[in-house]
Amino acid sequence: MTLGMYCTAITTIASTAPNVSENCIDEIQGLMLVMLVSCVTYGKIKSKQIVRLEKGKVKMAVSSKAPGFSIALRKWAYNLSGFNKYGLHHDDCYDEADPDVKEALRRLPEHLVDERNFRIIRAMQLSLQKIILPKEEWVKFEEDNKYLQPYIEEAARERQEKEEWNKKY
Repeated sequence: MTLGMYCTAITTIASTAPNVSENCIDEIQGLMLVMLVSCVTYGKIKSKQIVRLEKGKVKMAVSSKAPGFSIALRKWAYNLSGFNKYGLHHDDCYDEADPDVKEALRRLPEHLVDERNFRIIRAMQLSLQKIILPKEEWVKFEEDNKYLQPYIEEAARERQEKEEWNKKY
């Protein structure tokens, strides 16, 4: 079942349920739009696609005619996520309990690990103080590099290869 099918099912259930107001359905659709936008932003939808909402339906995987729209949508979702307000990069938010992330962090060069740890500690301190960085210190969409992603992909490929090897022998 695809994400679009889940969203359509949720909208259908919400619209047929008793005592569900029109505002509630609109709010559910808005939340689904944010969820779909984050899928576009973080690469869950691979090709250049946009998401379109219609009354009572979610249509996704509509081919984008304007490539600039996709980038604008990704920038909007990036700023909406909020981690950049604390000086964090996207890859700083990965769960360290995940075995692939743990292995990627082990392989990461020491200076990158130190920079990552500094950003995380600073973000925790800012969060405890309930403040955010000045806007000029926020991490911009263009500056956010995926420094950990190649290591995660490599660790995942190696883990899958090991699992396949263990199944065969």
